[in-house]
Amino acid sequence: MHSRSPSPIFEQPIYPLNGDIDQIGIADETGGLADEQEEIPELGSNMQQTPISLEDTPASRWARKEVDEGNIVEGRQSQRLAPRYNDFLPTSHEEILQQFIPPTTAGELACVTPPPKPELPAICVRDPIVTDPNKFGLYRVFKTIPSLDPDLKLSLHNVADSKSFTSESVKPSHNPVCGLGVDTHNPSHGPFTNFSAMKIMHWEHGSKSLLEAHINSLVHDIIRDPHFEPDELASFDARRENKCLDAYTQGSIAAAASSKDGSTGFKNREKDASEFEVKDIWHWNIVDIIDAEVASKLYYNHNLQPYKLMFDPGNGDPVERVYGEAYTYCALRQEEEIFQSLPQASPDGLEVVSLSMMLWSNSTHLAQHSTAHLWPIYLFFGNISQNIRSSPNSFSAHHLAYIPELPEEAVCELLLNDDVQTAYNEGRVSECVDGALRRSVLRWHIWAKDYPESDKVSEMGTPQDMACRKTNQRIDSVSLQNRVKKAQKMKYDKGKSITSKAVKDLLDSISLTATENAFSKAFFKYGFQCFLLEATDLLHEFELGEWCRIFIHLLCILEAYWKSSAKDDLNQRYCSLPTFVSGTIRRFSKSVSSLKKMTGHNFEDLLQGGMPCFEGFLPQEHDETVQDLLWDLMMFHGFGKFDMHLDSTIAITWALTHSIGETLRKFADVTCAAFATKELPSEKAVRVRRAQSDLSSGKAINAKILTSNDSLNWRYKLDTPKLHALGYVPDDIVEVGATSSHLTFIGEKEHMQVKEYYQHTTKTNFEVGDEVLPATDPRVQYDVGISEWDYLDLDNFLVENRNDLAYKNFVKNLKDHILSRIFASSSSDFTNDDRNYLSIEKDRIYLHQTVRFNYTKYNVCRGRDTVNPRMHPHIMTLSGDSNHPYSYARLIHIFHIKVRHHGPDSSNTAVQSFNVLFVRWLDFDNEWAWGFKAKHLPRVYFPKASSPEAFGFLDPACVLRASYLMPNFNLGITDDLLAEDSATRQLEFGCNGEIEGSDWVSYYVGIAVDRDMLAHYIGGGVGHKGTRKYLRNLAKDARAICDPADWEGENTELAQSFQAEMEDLDDTDKDE
Repeated sequence: MHSRSPSPIFEQPIYPLNGDIDQIGIADETGGLADEQEEIPELGSNMQQTPISLEDTPASRWARKEVDEGNIVEGRQSQRLAPRYNDFLPTSHEEILQQFIPPTTAGELACVTPPPKPELPAICVRDPIVTDPNKFGLYRVFKTIPSLDPDLKLSLHNVADSKSFTSESVKPSHNPVCGLGVDTHNPSHGPFTNFSAMKIMHWEHGSKSLLEAHINSLVHDIIRDPHFEPDELASFDARRENKCLDAYTQGSIAAAASSKDGSTGFKNREKDASEFEVKDIWHWNIVDIIDAEVASKLYYNHNLQPYKLMFDPGNGDPVERVYGEAYTYCALRQEEEIFQSLPQASPDGLEVVSLSMMLWSNSTHLAQHSTAHLWPIYLFFGNISQNIRSSPNSFSAHHLAYIPELPEEAVCELLLNDDVQTAYNEGRVSECVDGALRRSVLRWHIWAKDYPESDKVSEMGTPQDMACRKTNQRIDSVSLQNRVKKAQKMKYDKGKSITSKAVKDLLDSISLTATENAFSKAFFKYGFQCFLLEATDLLHEFELGEWCRIFIHLLCILEAYWKSSAKDDLNQRYCSLPTFVSGTIRRFSKSVSSLKKMTGHNFEDLLQGGMPCFEGFLPQEHDETVQDLLWDLMMFHGFGKFDMHLDSTIAITWALTHSIGETLRKFADVTCAAFATKELPSEKAVRVRRAQSDLSSGKAINAKILTSNDSLNWRYKLDTPKLHALGYVPDDIVEVGATSSHLTFIGEKEHMQVKEYYQHTTKTNFEVGDEVLPATDPRVQYDVGISEWDYLDLDNFLVENRNDLAYKNFVKNLKDHILSRIFASSSSDFTNDDRNYLSIEKDRIYLHQTVRFNYTKYNVCRGRDTVNPRMHPHIMTLSGDSNHPYSYARLIHIFHIKVRHHGPDSSNTAVQSFNVLFVRWLDFDNEWAWGFKAKHLPRVYFPKASSPEAFGFLDPACVLRASYLMPNFNLGITDDLLAEDSATRQLEFGCNGEIEGSDWVSYYVGIAVDRDMLAHYIGGGVGHKGTRKYLRNLAKDARAICDPADWEGENTELAQSFQAEMEDLDDTDKDE
């Protein structure tokens, strides 16, 4: 059972608005700034409270006690602690490079008119430049100091993830139409007749329907605009203005691509093959996009020179390298160094900038009930941080091309023209937005697309497989190109089928096709390896790939063992799972087993809830195998999608790759072999439908089998290309960057832009054509509303609920909580006289529907969780328990209370306001083995309502984050803990949103519900500076699965640390 004292808490560093991070103040009782700091504009009731000055508080038994850090070991707290934990805000690197950049002279300052095209040579140095660590221990290692550094002006708003944070400006820093290649240096009204016509057309294209917000926009943004002139609209015609807009976009080239059309039925030489012309390929010249990019304001967000990012956690822990951004990955640094060493690198002395070119392409449907579709190719620059680049609102995507359905190689030959090849080999000199001339060198980073590989392997994760991946990598070469040419000659000159043995013998062993690679043709002569463009895509290869296959086979196993009844129970379990904040986990459908309208996000949610939902369906031996498999899949997926990796997390990812391979083989050889599985009814229907369609179109198929209405045998296979691709994830993170920086999901989010454009066309020739919460400042630790219209009269409320054990001693315990905050004491040893000195104004508490908690994420971005008692009620705090660092609670009431303290120890008799959470605590199950070695989720449970520790009050500033708790379906429900009619029962569950009337015996903690949450359970991330020292045991558990030998020579210090931790864990196991 937990002690119910709040979390171990410390003075929270709060940074003033001017950004001076060296001035650290103490947070007031509301989570805002203390009085001595610069005031933040009022953002809610959390900003209205007047804190008590601790210096003016008389010395008494309630005075603040200094924290004895010596008594805090692995999360254990001393008896009296201040009510805060360290919430460090993300900081910039503003001061880091100043020591290396030459100061501006007085003569330069006196220069009023700068030269029209200043040339800023790069500051090249022989030895690496190592910057000072910032507050989080991050520092950078440069070979060449850039003349521009976006991190110098990084603000908290740039790293605030939630849309509900206030922003510094409502206008984008980048012109939205630049991504479409449009010249933005035109009159203010653009291509339209006049300013008023432009405003009207802008409103029309910005509104999908006449909602209230759009009508308000019409009035306030257009009609009341001082530059709006109604007389200018005397001859206004919307059709004409749209034609002006169409003409404005004709800078794109409606080019025609040619392709060979060969036949396999008779001999025909390739040069004699007929050509057909494909029209309406709308595209931009890549070099023109480069010129537009470097001249736009978005260029200020470019990292001009690659560097190593390092992390020094302090406390004697080893320094680790940080992986994540494209401009910190190994290959770009190597290419940059090679180019700089060439004699022709920069003959004119200009700064050389490597542009990391990232391509996305995939087909998209433009409307739900339409066959209209588009195949765009998007171009992104990896020099921009993924935090900016992954947001469609940044307008950092360039719509390179809209293409019809034809082989992409033909389109690539059109795009990779001579100018692009010259820019790759020699660079392209352009005037940048700051007026400087720079030589930009193209470097192809990634092409993210749903591309079917041809490799097959069933030994993923074994040492032999890992070694084979390194020694047998596909490398572009003259001999490989000759294989392709020979296969083409067999096809065209000898009439061989593409599926013939002669052609397959040439190509299949190294997974080639009889098509020349456009990138190889264009850039092989410069040393470029086209195979490096392809990186693992977790969306298609894991979520919609291997995990989807495994989930379907688990359904087949349940069908074989339990018939249809198990699927109904599984559907009910998934339907009973709660949602999680910000749409991380969405409400499941009533029949997840039907797999209808499933997206990658849906399959990700299925994996998060897989362990509790599948538990107990199968005999123990197979149930344990399935649980181990689901754990490995969930952990592999979580680590694979980290935005920011360290050497240690890369090592854990390698270990998980090995573990998932072993578990999959056991699952396939033992569990799957024990059941006679057949295809699901839904799979059978799809098979029959496709076979009948192929039969009607004349395709050669085994009609008797494929059109059979009998369910076919269904066997799980390991030799699939998508499973094979997962073995490359750890290497891809090191060599290319975090998978999150090149997921195809980024390109699919950009599809929303073209879909919105489509809504404003005539649908022909479309290629051309709850409580509303206000935004708040990301610096405050939490936010609660200020409304007082919804309140509880305590006397009446407690009389109505006098038999409800949850409200027993409610006022007494509430006063104890308020007194402990007034006197900054963790003790609740107050007398009746002490409580009588505290009066509650009007005997009321003022209720609120939601509370929003801000926190610094593992990747040093600012995140937000919105919690409410109905949908997302679970929260977590630090516990001070050496067995487990976190405490968990269910939120019941969010309220603020006005009190007056007029006792002899009072230094302020004025009315004060406090924000309070009334919670129902959960106990941690210390008897349950969990973690990476046990492959189980942690387990918690509610104590009986009669327990004095079952309910309590909590300062919102103690909350770390929202928590995701999933019912332990296997143990069932109980009615013994809390009455069904208790007023505290507010949680809505199930597909129909019923109010929960009973409790589950226990709950599993969803430790991998998002990437930041997972980092909390593996020892903390870079941004978890305030809590990392309490998580050492969790870090040891996660690292215990690693093999220190894997890191000898890579990070010897880290390998030695792993070895020492494993020895400590072995000694602990022996003692137990």
